[in-house]
Amino acid sequence: MPNAKIAAYANRQLQVNNGVPIGIWDEAELGAIRERIGIKS
Repeated sequence: MPNAKIAAYANRQLQVNNGVPIGIWDEAELGAIRERIGIKS
């Protein structure tokens, strides 16, 4: 699945934007993942 499609889905999902991220160690890693797939912070 293209990153743009993942980002479009994630931006519409409250649980993705404001949920509990499992398997992510810190804010820096979360920011890097969001930037890589194009999710707005």
